[in-house]
Amino acid sequence: MTTFVVVAAGRGSRLGRVGDELHKALIPIAGRAVLSRQFDLAPLGARFVVVTGYRADQVRDYITLAHPDLDVTFVHDDGWGAGPGQSLLAAADVVPQEDDVVWTACDTLWEPDDALWESENSWLGVAPIPAGTPAARWCRAVPTDDGRFVARIDDKTPNVAPRSLASVACGYVIADDLELFWTGLAHADRLGGELQFSGGLDALLAAGRPLELRRVRWLDVGDERAYRTALATFGSYDPVKPGQATYVLPDTQRVVKFHANPDKLTRRVERAKQFADGVVPRFVEPSTPNFLAYKYVLGLNGYQVFERYGPANVTLPIIRWWSTYFWDRRVDVQRPANWSDTVMRFYRDKTFRRVMALPQELQDVALDAVTRVDWHALVEGAVPGTFHGDMTYANVLFPTREDHLVALDWREDFAGDLHVGDLRYDLAKLLGGTVFNWENASRGNFEHWRYGPVEADVIRDFATSSLQLDARQLEQLGALCLLNSAPLHAAPMDEILVARGARWLGQVT
Repeated sequence: MTTFVVVAAGRGSRLGRVGDELHKALIPIAGRAVLSRQFDLAPLGARFVVVTGYRADQVRDYITLAHPDLDVTFVHDDGWGAGPGQSLLAAADVVPQEDDVVWTACDTLWEPDDALWESENSWLGVAPIPAGTPAARWCRAVPTDDGRFVARIDDKTPNVAPRSLASVACGYVIADDLELFWTGLAHADRLGGELQFSGGLDALLAAGRPLELRRVRWLDVGDERAYRTALATFGSYDPVKPGQATYVLPDTQRVVKFHANPDKLTRRVERAKQFADGVVPRFVEPSTPNFLAYKYVLGLNGYQVFERYGPANVTLPIIRWWSTYFWDRRVDVQRPANWSDTVMRFYRDKTFRRVMALPQELQDVALDAVTRVDWHALVEGAVPGTFHGDMTYANVLFPTREDHLVALDWREDFAGDLHVGDLRYDLAKLLGGTVFNWENASRGNFEHWRYGPVEADVIRDFATSSLQLDARQLEQLGALCLLNSAPLHAAPMDEILVARGARWLGQVT
């Protein structure tokens, strides 16, 4: 049998904004955590061991919610700052002596290849030294003359031997070599104060054990630049908002949400209780302070329906469904005593707070636009009611096995109010989604949406004729939605949101 060991103990200090609040094993790539993708690489029937250290609770909680049926043994490395070799060694006591072992760092991915598990010898995964990186950064394998085996390991040394290949931080140790490997790790010299994987490899070579070279196609996700390259490889774009992440896992029938602020998740759960049955997906218990999970619903979101079926009748069904479950319930909602102050905080105060978080050159453009808004008129037109709070085409699902639409990613509150919000905000979000296609943007495509202008007319016509709303104010709110979203996203998305939001706001103020 094989034990698959993932070393997920380190800090991930080179990841930049994406690693500020999130463990590096959990950074999302095309809707899935790196850790989930690594589990898929394991040989069939493998046991799983995950070594934790920094932000250990995040790793444990994610696996518990995202992979409830996966048998994982957790090992905590109390000395997790002492290097990846030290963390791998922490797993030695839980790996059965009769098992072969696959070990990998949590910030590397490689192409699935069942042939990797058919070897009779231990091996090291290698690839060409990544272009544009200093060779001394890498643990390097020097091949034998025939190119099949490792002749020598050079770990983070400045001199590069001809034909050297970079270790991709994954390897395979057969059961007969395992005791020697563990002993080598335990007694290896430290490099720069850290114990590296190479200590165990050196021990195998010193004993004359064959160590094969396995050339693999891989992706490094250990720093911000590499992460963006990995996203592009999967046809995705940096989707991470500060302190937030979403993971979509059809195989385990779950969607998992992370938020660095536990209060926001608690409020989201509380708000879901206000909605009619079936409007939002069913929660999966138990949630944890920073994670919640809900049932995965098979279907297509609004944008995907357009792309698959063309200019079908999508917008009107969304608005009519929303009217039934949200607009029509406004008669049951009493206007709070401090309603005007709440609306002003939500629109004006939040907008200026978000704008001031933009880079200076974007801040100037956004400020020029938002200072023209008549905030008091905008507040006076607010319609109190039970609201969704993020009603974009991407957040409305057309389920395959249900006869009604399902809403995703509802907002946790409205300027602190859990019960009442401005119903215009939902339509404004939908309208904003005609100017900026969030589905395409998640793949790095920022072109104008071809169906946008027509669908915008549908929303405006419905809002004015059926709901008697002020179309100009609705457009102002739609533009503000784009500007408010800008500082939550990486470049160039923030630049595009500011450009479109400011231009649009200038046309309607």
